Amino acid sequence: MKKIIIILAMLVITVSYIKAQDTIVGWTFPTGTSTDVHPDLGITLNDSMTIITNGGASAINWGKFGVTTYAAQATGWDSGANVKCWQVEINTTGYQDLKLNSLQESGGSYPGPRDFKAQYEIGTSGTWTDIPGTTVMTANNWTSAVISNVAIPTTCNNQASVSFRWIMTNDTSSTPPALVVSTGNSKIDNIIITGTSISSIINEILPETFSLYPNPAKESITVNCAMNTLYEIISVDGELVKKGIVNKQEIDVSGLSKGVYLFKIINNENGILVKKLLIQ
Repeated sequence: MKKIIIILAMLVITVSYIKAQDTIVGWTFPTGTSTDVHPDLGITLNDSMTIITNGGASAINWGKFGVTTYAAQATGWDSGANVKCWQVEINTTGYQDLKLNSLQESGGSYPGPRDFKAQYEIGTSGTWTDIPGTTVMTANNWTSAVISNVAIPTTCNNQASVSFRWIMTNDTSSTPPALVVSTGNSKIDNIIITGTSISSIINEILPETFSLYPNPAKESITVNCAMNTLYEIISVDGELVKKGIVNKQEIDVSGLSKGVYLFKIINNENGILVKKLLIQ
C-alpha cells in the first residue's frame, strides 16, 4: 500500500514538472498609458487587477521606456526603507507551481533605490513574507535586477487573493554611497506570474475505473464503487478533509469549502484509485 502511495506522489511531481505553465497574470505595459494599470496578459480572473505603489512613493508615471515597450515609473522613494514598494494583487484559484518574473531599473540622472526584495501576503490582512531568491540590486539597465522563474511558496497556490510587493530594503540609491532623494525614480517592467493548472495535472494522472456524480457537487455525491470501501477526500494542498467507508452510495460534502479536491478510494482489489472532485 505504501508503495502505491509513493508511486502516485511521484506521478504528481513528475507531471507538475513537465507540464507547460500558463501565464496567470502579466504586466508588460504595452501602451504607455494609464490603461496599463491593468494586466495585459493572464486569465480572466485577473483582468481587473491593478499595479500600485505603496508606502508613500508617488503615483505611477506612465509612458516611460521599458525593455521593449514601456514601463511603470515612480518617484518619492526617499526615506522609504522597508516601507515603500511596488505592489500587485492577483487571484491564483486553480493554479499551483507558481513562478515569479520581473525586471527593475534605476539610474541615470535621477537614481532611485538600489536594493529590493519580493514578498507575498495571503488575503488582505496576512503577514508579508519574503520570497526566497528575489533579492536584487538595480542599476541603469534592465539586466541587473532580474527575477526569473523564481518559485513562489506553495501557500500561494489556489488562493482567491494573493498580494506581491517589491519593497526597497534600504535607502541607498543605485549610485552608492548616495542615498535616494525625492526625485529618484524606480522603474518596473514585465511582471509575469505563471502557474500550472491543478485540473490539468489531475486529469493527466487519474484513472477512470470508478465514478462519482454530480461533479461539480454542492451538497452530496454518489459514488459508484464497491460497498465497504475506504474513501478519503484530500485538498490540493494535501490536507485530509474527510474520510470514511462507502457503506451507502451517497456521501455528504456540504461542509467542504469551494474548490478542487482529490477523491480517493482504497480497496484490496484495485489498490488506490483517485478522481478529481470539484465543490461549488
